[in-house]
Amino acid sequence: MKIKTYSYRYAEEILQHPKFIDIYNELILVCRDCPVPYYKGKSAKQEKLDVIQQIMNTYFFLRFQNLGWEAEPLVTPDTSEDALRSDFRKSFIDSETGEIVLTVQIEVEFGNVASSYRNYFKFQLSFSNSLTDISVLIVPSHSLATRIDSG
Repeated sequence: MKIKTYSYRYAEEILQHPKFIDIYNELILVCRDCPVPYYKGKSAKQEKLDVIQQIMNTYFFLRFQNLGWEAEPLVTPDTSEDALRSDFRKSFIDSETGEIVLTVQIEVEFGNVASSYRNYFKFQLSFSNSLTDISVLIVPSHSLATRIDSG
């Protein structure tokens, strides 16, 4: 998959620092390797919708989990069942000191664009509760999004 990045508050520059470049490379590799499963005729009513979102979501779930990312971590310290959850989070450890050097939280949003605002809210909650340092939102380009869903 073709990748285009946008950095907010120097997140990309931080991740490209030599201390964190392995984290950055891991994120880029996972995104670049994501399959784009085309299925002509997926929607009888909307012919232009020919990409299967569920396969892409499953890819990210399995790939991040395989790389040691926690799936569906809480975005607040609250442990109730109805608490908000993120898609993925991983704390990276300094091999020399054994201390956590950076915690990254990820949201993957291939559905309706309105859901991305909920993702921003989750990022803010996690950051304000000291559960993450950097957040990453993975979304499709406009041209791909219009082939996944009408939203």
